[in-house]
This record gives sequence, C-alpha cells and structure tokens, in this order.
Amino acid sequence: MGTMSDGQDLGLRQQICEIGHRLYERGYISGSEGNISACLGKNCLCTPTRVSKGFLQAEQVSLIDMKGKLLNGPLPATSEYPMHTAIYQAQPAAKAVIHAHPPYATALGVAGIAIPTDMLSEGMMFLGSVPLLPYETPGTVALAEQISKACQSTQVIMMKNHGALAWADTLEGAWILMETIEAMAKVTWLAKTLGKVDLIPEAKLAELPQCKSLAAGPAPAKAKK
Repeated sequence: MGTMSDGQDLGLRQQICEIGHRLYERGYISGSEGNISACLGKNCLCTPTRVSKGFLQAEQVSLIDMKGKLLNGPLPATSEYPMHTAIYQAQPAAKAVIHAHPPYATALGVAGIAIPTDMLSEGMMFLGSVPLLPYETPGTVALAEQISKACQSTQVIMMKNHGALAWADTLEGAWILMETIEAMAKVTWLAKTLGKVDLIPEAKLAELPQCKSLAAGPAPAKAKK
C-alpha cells in the first residue's frame, strides 16, 4: 500500500496519534471507539478500524480518498469515515475532524438533552449553538447526510446515542472544541443535579465579544432556547 511519503504526512499522522492519546487519557473514548481524521491534499488521513486510539502508532494511520478507498495503511480505515468526508466535502474550511464519546456530553445526548451553550459566556463565544441530531446508524449514508447539513452552521455536533463530533481547520482546534463541549456538558449535568440551569439574560448576550472561530467557517449560530 506504500509508505509514509513526506514530512507533512508523518507530522499529521503523529498529531492524529497525539489526539487519540489525549482522548483516551481523558476518558473520552474506550476500547477501540472514536475516530480522528485530517486532510492531506485531496485525500484524508484517518484512524484505522478496531485499534485503540490510546496506543495508536503513526504507521497504523490509514490514508483514504474522499470515497473511502484505502490508499495506504496496514488496516482498513474506520467504518465511520463517511461522517468525516461529508464534512470535508460540505465545509472547505474543515481540515480536521474528531469523533468521540465524552461521558457527560454523551450521557446528555442519550437522555435527549441538548447542551444550552448560552448558560456560560465561553459557550456562546466559542461554540454558538450545538445541535442534537436524531439517532442514525453509524457509518451510514443517512448519518453522513445529517452531518453534511448540520456542519453548515456549527463546528460541534451532538448525535443522540452516539457521542460528539467537532471540526476545525487544525487538529488542535478540533480538540479544543471537543474539550469545550465536554466541559459545557459537565456544567449542564451538575446544574441540573442542583435543580436549575439559569441562562445568560438575552439582553446581555449582545455584550459578549465576537471571538474568531477556530476554523474559517461560518460564524457560530445563536443558541436556541
């Protein structure tokens, strides 16, 4: 299938492994779940199927084209690659995608509870609205179509019974978004445990600074009540 060809290729492979290790250490994934990808020219580097991302090595990372054909790597790419390629095809600004199962965010999704990002200023400035999509079977065209539509107005997506998805112009940017949504989910969980989630007053939302999006995509959408 070929070998790692140049510095950019190797660098991205190493970054994918680093993100995988972070996800595993934080408890955002377990076993062989979760997947990570990054654009490499017109193709896509992504995590292979049935391999723990906590111990992933650069030479194990798969190279596929945007139709999922394996171009390089010892193992087939993740079966969930259609989610990733759907984002790359719908959002030219997207260069990296992370899918994980951070426990607080995933639990809220299982319970059908959307994360109210307008309860904290950081949520509104960095995330905007975070949609909670109905469940679709992983790896299917139906799920990819859902993701393709949702990524037009947000960089973070919750999927019912399926965890979270974040995209950005860099792997580090996508990681920051994933980490932020889990922090927001934890606050939501704790506030609900205390019995009340107060949102920032509508009149005060306009006073928040307009932070630059982590990817050069659309401005974050306003959170829905």
